[in-house]
This record gives sequence, structure tokens and C-alpha cells, in this order.
Amino acid sequence: KFSKNSLDDYVSDEFFVLDVRRQQEIMELIEFLPPENLLKSAILSLDKAILTKENIVLLIERGPKSDEIVAIKNVVETFPKVQLGKAEQFLLNLSSIDHLKSRLTCWLFTLTFDQPLYEFEEDLLILKNACHELENSKCLANCLGAVLSFGNHLNADFSALNRADGFYVDALDTIIDLKDNGIETLLTYIVDILETNIPESLSIKNDFQYLPSAYEFDFDNLKTSLLELIDEFFEVKKLSKKFNDGIFHDIVNSFLDSTKNRLKQLIQLLEECKSTFNDCVAFFVPNDPTYISNISPKIFFGIFVDFIESLSQEIIEQNQKKNDRGKRIYGNCDDLHDPMSQMIDNIRMGYSINNNNNNNNN
Repeated sequence: KFSKNSLDDYVSDEFFVLDVRRQQEIMELIEFLPPENLLKSAILSLDKAILTKENIVLLIERGPKSDEIVAIKNVVETFPKVQLGKAEQFLLNLSSIDHLKSRLTCWLFTLTFDQPLYEFEEDLLILKNACHELENSKCLANCLGAVLSFGNHLNADFSALNRADGFYVDALDTIIDLKDNGIETLLTYIVDILETNIPESLSIKNDFQYLPSAYEFDFDNLKTSLLELIDEFFEVKKLSKKFNDGIFHDIVNSFLDSTKNRLKQLIQLLEECKSTFNDCVAFFVPNDPTYISNISPKIFFGIFVDFIESLSQEIIEQNQKKNDRGKRIYGNCDDLHDPMSQMIDNIRMGYSINNNNNNNNN
């Protein structure tokens, strides 16, 4: 669409610098954004009422590239009378904002960085609360006591010297699958002990709100995540030094100052969680520094998660068996295919086989 009338005079309807795909991408961006006359002031003043997080992300991803701006400016300088295509003109207008991409990156940081900080803090608190649940659960203490008592009962034929005062929590993994000579598991006997002596401990699962989630964590991964957040903070801190203008400078730097304090708090909280976890392991496995220093939250919490889940499932199954036995004992008039149930129902209703026979004879 470009024609040359003379060496000094160029006439054009529109001059396109970008390829067709890139033009289409920019036109879609324009459609998604607020009116162009509001963009520049919104970016300079960080006006969230004009630009959303989604708008900012798209501008970062699809905004002007340095080589595109160089090419567009070369055309304008070479052919002053040329009319640029809409996409080219839009990019040229945006490029008039100094350090556009850096500004957008800093702005997006202020809008989004709170969330990963909050999530990281939540993860640490979950881990910390899981430790407190394990240490303070009376139901768990009773269950572990039942395991120890039953283990010593099995060793009753041996000398008193073989009686244990405790056991490593790793043994709980073995208990889950251990069976007697028949089909009963060791958990079956543990549930019987609890039901007979301390039935309130059968509600053990209710003691643990945080433990199942803490099972997901690992200190190495948590430390890596925190370092990534710190790196991102310093990268934005570096970018922010490019700006000295009032509103943008004040908002971004105020956010960076508060974020710096929060990062310091998270570093301290991570160290506290490590200490809390080590104390928790030592609570269950005292006098073994090597074990305490080597076991990870994922393995340690996983042992208890599996044990509590298996124990709870055994409790449910035993209750179900009792209910089934109760139905067989008391009868079930709905079971028309069970002669014994029908007989029991008849007896409960005052009938008997003899009565039925007498009625038939009459």
C-alpha cells in the first residue's frame, strides 16, 4: 500500500512494518485493553481502576519490542508523511513511556507478590501446627501406648530384659501390614484394646487437621521456594532504581520496604519451623541426634498419616462387622432369602413353627 511519487514525496494509506501475525496479535491486545488515551497516565500512576493485572501481563508479554520500535522509528524518520498501520502506531505510542517493561514488571510485582508470601507463610504454619498436633494428641499417645503394650505382650515369654520402654516410629509402617497366623492384622488387636480400655481414643482422626497437609512438605523445597521469592524481590528492587518520578516511585518503593520486612519474618519463621520439627521428632525419638537430623517432614509425617489412616479404616471396618452381626442376631425382615432371619422375625412377632403347623392342621 505504499507508492512513490517523487524522491521527496511519499503517499500511503497505511505503512506496515510488522508481519501479519504480529499485527493480529497487537490488534487483539488493543481490543482487550482500555482506551489508548488512558493507558499512559494509568501506567505512570499505577491506576488499578484503569488497568487490571491481566492487562499488565498482556502488555508485558505482547508490548513493544526494541527491534520493532527501531524499525518503526526508521520508517517515520525516513518517510515523515507516511501513515503507520494501527498496530505500529499503538506500539510507537507506548514506547514513549520510559522503561515501559520495567515499569510494568514492578507494578505487577506490587499486585501479585503478596499471594506467594501468604502461601509460603501458610505452609510454614501448617507444618508448625502439625507438630503441635502430634505432640498434644492424647488419642495418639493412647494408641502408641496400646501398640507398645501389645508388643510387650507378644514378648511375654521372653525375659523381662526384652520388654521395651518405647519403639522407633518407623515401626508403625510395619504394624499396618503385620498379620497373625490367620487373617487378622495387628491393628485389629490394637483397636480391640482401645475399644475395651480407652474408647475415646477411637476418634483419633479428629485430632489432626494439619497433619495430612504437612505430609507434603520438605525443608529443602521450602528453602528453595523462599530463595526464589528473595531473588524476585531483588530483581524488582534493581528495576525500581530506574524511576524517580513521584507517584510510581513512592508506591513501588513503599511496597518494597514492607515486602523486605515480610521476607525477613519468613526467614525467621522457617528457622523456627525447623526447630519446632526437630523438637517434635525428638519428642517421639529422644536421644538419637542422627535420626533427628536425617529424617524429613515428608517421611516423618507420612509415617503418622499412614498409621492414623489405616487405624481409622480398621475402626470403620470393625464397626461395620459389628453392625452386620447385629443384623444377623436380631433378624432382618427385609432379607427374604435368609431363613434364619425370617425365623427370628417370627419369634419376635410371637409366632413359632409349631403354631404355624397347628394352624395348618386346623
